[in-house]
Amino acid sequence: MNNADKKIKLKKRLKNTLSFVVILIFILASFFAYIRFIGVSNVDIAQYYMGENKKIYTEKPETIDVLFLGSSHCWDSYNPQVLWDEYGYTSYNLGGSRQTPIASYYLLQDALVYQKDIKCVVMDSFYIIYFAKYRNAPDQELDNFKCFSSTYWRKKYIDDVYDRQDWMQQYTKEDLYYDTYWNHNSWKNLYQYNFDSLDNRFFTSSKGFTFNFNATNNNKYTKPDCSAFETDNRSPVDEVYMEYTQKIIDLCKSKGIQLLFTETPYLFKDVYWQARCNTLVDHLTQQSVAYISSNTEERFSDIDFATFFMNQDHLNALGAESETLFIGKYLHDNFDLQDRRGDKKYKDFDKGFDLLRRNLENCKINVHIEIDKILEQTLSQDGYIVIVVGNGNYPVWYTSRTYLADIGITVPLDDDKRPFYGVYTNKHGLLCNQTFTDAPTNYRKEILGDRVCIDMIGNGFEVRVNDYVIKTETDKAVMIVYDTINDIPARIRYLY
Repeated sequence: MNNADKKIKLKKRLKNTLSFVVILIFILASFFAYIRFIGVSNVDIAQYYMGENKKIYTEKPETIDVLFLGSSHCWDSYNPQVLWDEYGYTSYNLGGSRQTPIASYYLLQDALVYQKDIKCVVMDSFYIIYFAKYRNAPDQELDNFKCFSSTYWRKKYIDDVYDRQDWMQQYTKEDLYYDTYWNHNSWKNLYQYNFDSLDNRFFTSSKGFTFNFNATNNNKYTKPDCSAFETDNRSPVDEVYMEYTQKIIDLCKSKGIQLLFTETPYLFKDVYWQARCNTLVDHLTQQSVAYISSNTEERFSDIDFATFFMNQDHLNALGAESETLFIGKYLHDNFDLQDRRGDKKYKDFDKGFDLLRRNLENCKINVHIEIDKILEQTLSQDGYIVIVVGNGNYPVWYTSRTYLADIGITVPLDDDKRPFYGVYTNKHGLLCNQTFTDAPTNYRKEILGDRVCIDMIGNGFEVRVNDYVIKTETDKAVMIVYDTINDIPARIRYLY
């Protein structure tokens, strides 16, 4: 081959290489633009015991007929598998922790990008009537932001709430649009060494719902007295919540979507809450929108209060099965929905749920054995040590406060930024409960001799029990349950 031929061949190779590079750059740039401006957000929602990502975009287009929206009470109460098994209705649970009506409105818009033919929306009313005033916080907005499948509707949501929240002003909208703020902080990481978590072994997630079998042996809850919260009074509902309730109604009407507002079972309802509920029901009635409550004497007669609740206001998987059947019957009797079983377009539902059923049966058996074994051990001997630590920068949610108050541990209020810790054992009771007025740079507390050692170093805690070390470099308050019988950490939860 002469030099001229070599040059021609080299030029051709360079041209081909350059063409490949240009095409690759174009593909990568297009993909980046899709992710950044149009497409999906793949960041996980980090939630204890409810860690299902909200990925409605992964569902086959135009296959979801029923969409559930609302706070964690929605998330814990409606199981798409049960609705499919009983009625053949296809559904997705897009509920999320502390989801406000504003977030619900934009998440509905978001869902309609991927599921353009939604037939029915079931909207949980908890956040509309429980709080007298619109409220949110950085951790709450993390829960809301991560539920969006499209960056477009998340941006629209941020644009709407940005000027409503003083804390947001320290960040640019772009930081919030593209997760710059959230990913940078990422609530840091919880490092666990030699950690065996009972709680994380028995959760199975599907269609936005997470099956949680915790508290299936909880015998302390009893049927509430309905007369304690019955009232004919009307109290104002926050104007922001009412504004977006109406927007949800208007959007559903414009799309021809049937709409149902619900109230799931709780154990602590009061007359003030009911008075706001009465106002909401009046408004829905004027709009010809249905409302159904599970906090009634008739509904309570069908609820097993000893086994259906995960805590005083959230159902576990057994309770969710009952609640889904209850709502499913109402949908069947009053709404126009189709049984999709046997339709080839929806065969993935049956196939996916079949595997889920087998897994759940195994979970039921295993979790009962494990819980019974630990309960028997903890009641007969030293049992367990509960250790709670927090650096003061993360609010502890009210349900967690209730758990801890039962054993004597109190934690600072949401607006109290002081570091704290508490230790309780089944054998010795409450050993210590400390909130620092001034956070020490370095602090050590040894308990039960030196069996439990809590070190505060800077803004984080390092907790040691025997030879096990759990290091928290996080803004979250953490509860650790250490199983002294098997000498292992048995459970962990973030106290939000």
